[in-house]
Formats: sequence, structure tokens, C-alpha cells
Amino acid sequence: MKVTSEFYTLKPYANLLYVKSFLSWDERVSKRFARDTLGIVQKCYREKPWAVLHDMEEWQLGTPEIEEILSELLNTELTNTHTHHALAVGTSQIKKWQIENIVKDISRYKIRLFKTSEDAEKWLISLGYDRSSPQF
Repeated sequence: MKVTSEFYTLKPYANLLYVKSFLSWDERVSKRFARDTLGIVQKCYREKPWAVLHDMEEWQLGTPEIEEILSELLNTELTNTHTHHALAVGTSQIKKWQIENIVKDISRYKIRLFKTSEDAEKWLISLGYDRSSPQF
């Protein structure tokens, strides 16, 4: 049940949702991303602990409107079984600032920012999450 667009890819695994973001996002893209993400979460992760590995190294920032949309998705709309969220943001300080702004109020699950997707994935693997079993 992989979802692909020119702006993102969502690929569910047994206990991990892999997300890769591209290009710059506006309100329209953010709303579509939220809808697609919720669709996968409701089908794949309603009753078991799961994590997100979000590779944002190729993402190029977003308009100010995306912050509220993504913050709402991350703070209220994801299920209570969502336990960990690893974000690979690269080395851009502006990108890091925008992401920190979006995730600043999250307290329901553990969230960490990393420079590389490899480091983010290592952290999740150390917690028992991995991409070894695709979810169909």
C-alpha cells in the first residue's frame, strides 16, 4: 500500500512507516500528505506500536501554512499507538528551525531530529523498529 507523489513517498512496514519528502510544500500538498498518512495509519497501525522514519533530507521547506497542518497531524490525529518519530533533516539550519517549530508541542511520543536518515534509522532499529517486513 505504498503511496507515491512528486512531493513524498509513504511506505508502511510491519511496525514502521517510512516517509521520504521532496521539493517545497504548500498548504495543498500538506493537506494531501496528512490525508494519505492518516489513511495508511488507520489501515496498518491501529492496534500495535509503530514508529515513523521520515527522511526530509531532500525536502526544501514549506510555506508558513504547512506548520499548523502538520503540527495538528503530529499532535492530535496520529493514533495513540504511535511511539517514536525520527526525522532526518540534513544540515540546513532553516529547515531544522521549521521542523522544530512544527514538532515543538509534541509530548505523546518520543521525537528526535537527526542529520542523516542512516542515523535516524539506527536509533529506531535500536528500539526494535525496522523496514524488514513490508506491509501490504
